[in-house]
Amino acid sequence: MKKTMFIVLLLGSINVLIAQENIKNLMWRNTDEVIAEAHIDECVTIYAETENINDNEKVTISIWIKGDSNDDLLGEYISRVNNNQIVFYWFIRGIKSFQNYIEEVKKNGFIIPQLYFVIQYGTRRSHASNSLSVYDWLNKQLVIEDYPDIILENLYYILLLPDGTQRNGRTDAGGYCRELNLPMGMFEIELLDEDEVDDYDPEIEPIADIGNQLLFYNVREHDNLWKIAGYDFVYGNSNLWRIIFEANRHNFIDENDPDLIETGQALIIPSINNEIRTEVFWKIRELIN
Repeated sequence: MKKTMFIVLLLGSINVLIAQENIKNLMWRNTDEVIAEAHIDECVTIYAETENINDNEKVTISIWIKGDSNDDLLGEYISRVNNNQIVFYWFIRGIKSFQNYIEEVKKNGFIIPQLYFVIQYGTRRSHASNSLSVYDWLNKQLVIEDYPDIILENLYYILLLPDGTQRNGRTDAGGYCRELNLPMGMFEIELLDEDEVDDYDPEIEPIADIGNQLLFYNVREHDNLWKIAGYDFVYGNSNLWRIIFEANRHNFIDENDPDLIETGQALIIPSINNEIRTEVFWKIRELIN
């Protein structure tokens, strides 16, 4: 009799272990594509899958930047489980103010920060996600220093990067030098004389213009959905705030309270007239700062 009871109790313990909550498959995404690199001010998707956690249960997402000695916390955000998944949109910001960043730039002249995130549900803490390498980008209009109204359009340049490498490019019709995937640190731009271009790279063409509609919006302090929907670069109509709410309510602290949005959270901005909306990368700093 005692043996039988022991077996029953043992099987019950196994069932409890099997039913434990789990957070797995953490990854950085750009929409549905898994990524290992991104840029400052770019919106990325934080993704994970769950087991034995009910829908609408709250989780805390902690985002960290790796350091030589200590890791720095970039931010903590509340999200919720939906269909055994956690999906949270986030703009990469704020790295340059951390001491580890400052020290590494002073030491090496440049840095490529590595981010990771961890998700916690109650006392259950996930493993760390894979690392995300973060790069800087350049969108600078070149003008004559003493005559700022004179724009230096369609001119060739050399971009000297802080890691000792260089790139060649050409300003566009508006005089802008635009470059992606830059290590963070100081850089220099040298314009080329016409007699240097022939031996340099005559095949370079100006960068094409980029679209002007938003896919995501970065929540700023004192924002609310009414205000966001009213921005000209969103809908230009505050009465359309509920469209944003319905598209993002699974990521609100309370799915029934549209006022509970978090500074730094990214909100998806749905199409309202079947228009194609693409993220404005070159203008994003102006819109979210």
